[in-house]
Amino acid sequence: MMRMLILFCTLFTVISCQTTSKVASLEKFKNVKLDGQTPTQLAIDVASERGTESIQYVSQLITKRKAWPQVYPTIVNRIEKNRKYSQVELFNLAMLYQSGPGEANTSFVQNLLASSDSFMNKLGWYIAASKPSPKIALVLDNALSTILTNSNSSRLHEPMMAMAVSQNNLRSAYSIMRQSLMQTGIEQFAEAMIHLNPSQASEDFLEYLNLAPTEELRQLTISSVNVTTCQIILMHMQKSPPSIHNPKFQQIFVFAVARNQSLSEMAAGVLESQFTRNRRYLAALLARTPEWLQIAYVEDAKHDMTAHKKLFLTDLRNTTPHEDVVFEINSSMR
Repeated sequence: MMRMLILFCTLFTVISCQTTSKVASLEKFKNVKLDGQTPTQLAIDVASERGTESIQYVSQLITKRKAWPQVYPTIVNRIEKNRKYSQVELFNLAMLYQSGPGEANTSFVQNLLASSDSFMNKLGWYIAASKPSPKIALVLDNALSTILTNSNSSRLHEPMMAMAVSQNNLRSAYSIMRQSLMQTGIEQFAEAMIHLNPSQASEDFLEYLNLAPTEELRQLTISSVNVTTCQIILMHMQKSPPSIHNPKFQQIFVFAVARNQSLSEMAAGVLESQFTRNRRYLAALLARTPEWLQIAYVEDAKHDMTAHKKLFLTDLRNTTPHEDVVFEINSSMR
């Protein structure tokens, strides 16, 4: 739940900055002191204006009064008839709504996702993510079907949508998560794929890793792929490796010699997780790659030589057709 809050707050930063002056002018309740005597409706007003500093207290106050059945419709009405509220206030109302017990109102979430206002859509994904249920999963499935029918692909690029799909375990949306990852590189889509189908995700992630040109990976600056997303992918592959027979598996060797040390170490970890069972096959696979890649791998391996790596390099030495590679291997093992 904290991760969803952090994500939404990150997305919300620009909106907050743009509306700071407006919010300051709307501080009608800045002198109101919240306590056990504060009327519920006034407490909601204060929470919508002040945000996180007051939402937790107001939520506890409502719970203590057992007033959620009356408060939920009030919040829904305020958000749906949002003309007098700033986006900051609407966001705070959504946070107060999700802090309460029970499932989200399906009609409410459906209306938010069907809105032509992209910010209302964000609120819908957020509430769906923070209050998952089988009924909400059905609402999400219908909303995604509508988006696909209307060919509105840009709406499939919303990170909070990925969180909602993941939290509601909507496995039917896996292909949408994959498509959005390939188009945007946003890490939340990779995380959703891992949650929905971890073994298939490892195979599909090779497609994303192959978007990174070899020349770029040998530089410090990487722009063709999202480095954070690649780190998430490689970390997952260490636990659930893709098939070594996948025609794109060779890209792991390229990442293993990347200039970015974090990516290099993680990719090397993916390879080493396969050494016990598939060491000789991997050596034969590396032997079929360009000579420079083999030499680069050997040079990197000698800086952190292990028993498994020595056995792997021995297999490579017996398989590679390049004399320079054999020379580098012999040098590294002296």
